[in-house]
Amino acid sequence: MKTLTMNHLDEKDEEIADTLISLGMNRPIGKGRPNKIYSLKVGFSDIIAQLEKQKRKAVDETFERIERLKELGR
Repeated sequence: MKTLTMNHLDEKDEEIADTLISLGMNRPIGKGRPNKIYSLKVGFSDIIAQLEKQKRKAVDETFERIERLKELGR
């Protein structure tokens, strides 16, 4: 007989997942197939740093567009 171990997310893991989703990351869904177990290939702090860099870039680009609109409106 095979032993099957199921890992479940605790509250902290769920909050991390929800926060990543709110930042635009996708959560894989089994869609009728067996669930896969994923592991990180880079450190969690590296992932956070990359997300921060991407979001800061997006904010900076938005503010640049706003400043350009201000210039055009003068």
